[in-house]
Amino acid sequence: MTVHPLLASRWSPRRLDPDQVLTREDLRTLLEAARWAPSSGNTQPTRYVVALRGEPLHARLLGTLKRGNRTWAGRAAALVVLVVLEHDETGRDLPSGRHDAGQAAAHLSLQAEAQGLHAHQMSGFDGDAVREAAGLTEVQRPVVVVAVGAEGGPPLDERLAAREAEPRTRRPLAELLLPGRQAYDAVVLAGGQARRLGGVDKPGLEVGGRSLLDRVLAASAGAAVRVVVGPPRELPGDVVQVREDPPGGGPVPALRAGLAEVRSPWVVVLAADLPFLDAGVLDGLLAAAQDRDGALLVDDAGHEQWLCGAWRTAALVPALAALQGARLREALVPLDPVHVRTQASPAPWLDCDTEDDLAAARRQT
Repeated sequence: MTVHPLLASRWSPRRLDPDQVLTREDLRTLLEAARWAPSSGNTQPTRYVVALRGEPLHARLLGTLKRGNRTWAGRAAALVVLVVLEHDETGRDLPSGRHDAGQAAAHLSLQAEAQGLHAHQMSGFDGDAVREAAGLTEVQRPVVVVAVGAEGGPPLDERLAAREAEPRTRRPLAELLLPGRQAYDAVVLAGGQARRLGGVDKPGLEVGGRSLLDRVLAASAGAAVRVVVGPPRELPGDVVQVREDPPGGGPVPALRAGLAEVRSPWVVVLAADLPFLDAGVLDGLLAAAQDRDGALLVDDAGHEQWLCGAWRTAALVPALAALQGARLREALVPLDPVHVRTQASPAPWLDCDTEDDLAAARRQT
C-alpha cells in the first residue's frame, strides 16, 4: 500500500509565480479545509489572518519574516497566519492549541495541492511584529505563516535554487519509532545441552548474583508474553513454559514450540545465556526491523547473533514451518534481517558457552 498521491506530491517550493492571482473563492476553499481540521475537544482554537498580494497587510506581514524568508515569500499570492487562542472565553487554558493549529495547517496544505497550488509553512518570523501588523490581542499567538501560490516565475537566486533542487527526503521509519512502542512477545531458548560446560544447567548459572536466564527475562520484561522453552524449572508466574519435541532437539523444534504461544505481531528470539542483554538492545532491534521482516544483533567483528533478534511473527512462523533442515540459520537468512550494531559495554552479544566465557562475564559484573 502506498500513501495517498496528495501526500506523496506535497512539497513546499519557494519559487512561486509572482503573477499568479488567488481568487477569494480559492482562498475560501483553503480556509474551509483548515476549518474542518480536528481539534482537542472540538475547541477550535485556530484563527486566521489572510492577506492577498497587493494588499497593505501582505506587505506588512512580509516585513515580519526572517530575512531568508523575505527574499522569496513576496512572490506568494497570499500570506496566511495561523493564530491560536491561548485560552477560551471563560479563561480556561487551551494547551493543545499549537497541535490543533498544526492540524489546520496540514489540512490547508493538502487542499492547496488538490487545487494545484502549494503552501509553504514558515516558522521564521517575529511573533511580536506579526501581532502588531495583524492587530492581535495578548491571548492570540501566531504559530505559523503560510505562503500560498502556484509554482513558477523567475528563477530564484543561486543559493535558494540549489536548495530547491535538493531531493525530498525523510528519515527512515525505523529511525522515527520510539523504543518500546511496538507490542512484542519474547521466546527464550533454554534447552541446550551445554556440552562445553560439562552438561550443566547453563541457564541457571549465576553471573553477578543472578542466573543467566533471570537476566534475559529481565531484559525482555516489556514483552506482552514471555515464553521459556526448555526443561521444567521455577519461573515467574507470568512466564509461559513449554518443552520442545523432541526434548533437547535443538533450536529449530524449540523455536517452533515457543512460537505456538506467541500472539504479538513481533517476537524477539533470544538465547538464555546472554548476561548483558538489556531492554535498550531489544528496543533497537524492534525499531530497526520495522521496514523489514527482522533485525539481528551482530558483534564487533560482524558475526551474526542468530539467537538475539527481532522478527515479524507473520514472516517467521511460515519460514520456520517450511524449513526442511535442522539449522535455524537456514530459516532466518531468507528473511533478510537488518544487521544492528551497538557500542554498549559490556557487550550484549557475549554468551556463556565455555568456562572462559563464564569467567569473563563474571569479571565484568
